[in-house]
Amino acid sequence: MLLFKISQIKRQSVRKEPNVELANTSGLRNLRSIQIFGIGRSKFLGEVDYPHAITLRTSIIGHELGDAHSLIEWFLAQESRVKGFRRAIFSGLPTVEVARTIRDYVIPHPQIHGIYHVSAEPINKFDLLMLVAQTYGKTIEISADDQLVIDRSLDSKRFRLATSFAPRPWPELIASMRDFG
Repeated sequence: MLLFKISQIKRQSVRKEPNVELANTSGLRNLRSIQIFGIGRSKFLGEVDYPHAITLRTSIIGHELGDAHSLIEWFLAQESRVKGFRRAIFSGLPTVEVARTIRDYVIPHPQIHGIYHVSAEPINKFDLLMLVAQTYGKTIEISADDQLVIDRSLDSKRFRLATSFAPRPWPELIASMRDFG
């Protein structure tokens, strides 16, 4: 049996970060704690580094249950024109891909522990929004903006080496988010 506790998830939103617990209670033999942290404030709250625990640092995008505050829900709700920041770099994953990564790369590797970054290839927010618009069939004007400069990309080489994880290309990530959400 595996018991997982996800303490925090970083998402592209102005809302508070949720606390989510997932449990499979068919036994307690392989107790592991998984914490998913975003970079920034959450990082300072503490990250565990115990033999039977793994902390995954990532950032997520995806659909919300009832709100429209995340980047994806906000964007899909817009009707006229939005800015796409070409110098704002993101390397997080859709929530469905984080779940797949845990299922396919963390659970099969019970020997790994410690703190790992998990990321996709870096993409700027302009290209990300253009891809979302194309994948979702959304007609909207996205104006390129170079004013905001921020790079929040993560280097997940260590996680990739430990698990053979290879992030899927962005078109596939966005399509899986659309199909799941």
